[in-house]
Amino acid sequence: MQRLVLLTSMLALAAGACGASSKTTRGMGGGSQGGAGNASAGSGGDASLGAGGARAGSGGAAGAPGVGAAGSGATATGTGGNGAGGTTADAGGATAGSGLTGAAGVDASAGAAGASGDGGGSVAPGTCGVYRRIPLSELPATASGSIARLGDGFAVGPWKETADSGTYSVRLSWLRVDAAETQTLWATDYGVPARADAALNMDRPDGITLVLDGDYDVSGSGFWTALIGDGGTTASAVSKLFDGQYSTLFSFVGGGVSLDGQRGLFMDAEISEHPAFLAMFGADGTPLGSVVQTPTDGSCYDVLPTDHGALFSQLEGTGFHLIEFDATGAVTLDTVVPLRALNGETTCPLLALTDSGFAYLAFESTDAYGDGWALHRVGHDGSTSLEPWQSLIGCSEMSLAVQGDTALATCNRGGETSIFKHVNGGDDYFPLERGGTQIPSAAGTLFLDAQHSSAMPSREILEIRCED
Repeated sequence: MQRLVLLTSMLALAAGACGASSKTTRGMGGGSQGGAGNASAGSGGDASLGAGGARAGSGGAAGAPGVGAAGSGATATGTGGNGAGGTTADAGGATAGSGLTGAAGVDASAGAAGASGDGGGSVAPGTCGVYRRIPLSELPATASGSIARLGDGFAVGPWKETADSGTYSVRLSWLRVDAAETQTLWATDYGVPARADAALNMDRPDGITLVLDGDYDVSGSGFWTALIGDGGTTASAVSKLFDGQYSTLFSFVGGGVSLDGQRGLFMDAEISEHPAFLAMFGADGTPLGSVVQTPTDGSCYDVLPTDHGALFSQLEGTGFHLIEFDATGAVTLDTVVPLRALNGETTCPLLALTDSGFAYLAFESTDAYGDGWALHRVGHDGSTSLEPWQSLIGCSEMSLAVQGDTALATCNRGGETSIFKHVNGGDDYFPLERGGTQIPSAAGTLFLDAQHSSAMPSREILEIRCED
């Protein structure tokens, strides 16, 4: 459910790019890596802690050599890795070191202070690439947990470090990265009064909002919100979200946080028990709006944070069901978009926000365009459009961002990662040093959770941009 990875920074940031990273450490300790992931059928353990959904994918190839292709200056080639080398770029912007687009006139030969790796906080005109990188230098090697975009910063985790089956004590840790990229670690140990189905770091950096299965508590059955702070030992129950029965047959259980950090999102479905329940609550744990239950069972469950609410989605046979909640918890969109299965199989669509609603990529068969990838747009009013994107055939580990007429997608094909820029039916593509799991964010923005590898033993946030 949560996307995760670890990282110890090997890269010093250039002053013009991300800025220096600083840290504050609170209550952290060692421990074994906690599990996280979608709760599968028949699983009797804890569901993953934190935000997330069915989005999956590894970081892809990391540290691949780069070849510059921008500007009028010399092409710079690198040896792989961040700031690892590359020849000096002349007057035109060139890709250097690890294959990122460098700013015009930057000397990329030294590899010092990240000059050849971070692109100087800019992307050369006419190209797409890494605009900035944020190494998660304070994330422990034992950490696991997905990354959420919150305001101008990020939250990693929480992740479960230790669990004592005898006492049911749990240690949760999480990392916050603020707008200045200061990284702060927090942690709490507490006795588990119930099974935690989600643990979310919301607008309060030093606190966690839990969704607990009440079957293990005197409060009885149902799903409850609870709050606990840094260093806390007791989770305080707040409100029941909805009734439910604990089951080992979860087909999906997961949560998320709206992009403003003010609203928690929760989605639960149980095989043979009930279709998906959808609920939203405030940062104080108080329910917002009414709980919604989808009419049928589904697959490809997903929770996409919006600016102030959420989009819940699932595949229902040959239809893609989208349900949008606004800031009050009211349903403002409830529509099913037909998908044409390909050879009886339907892939899980890839969702992103747009200026006027939502967009998603799906691999399907269409009457007009044949088999292949199609970009669908869905307005807040339920209006839809479809556009083929056949150049993405063969891609995996993809991400998507859409703004206006322009769509960006990352693609791993044949072990190489690229950025595809799609405008008015035409495509340009640019090499990308490494891929990653998408971090949902505002319309038109694209952040990647770039995972570690033997060639790049670090985890970092990459911001991808294109410049006209």
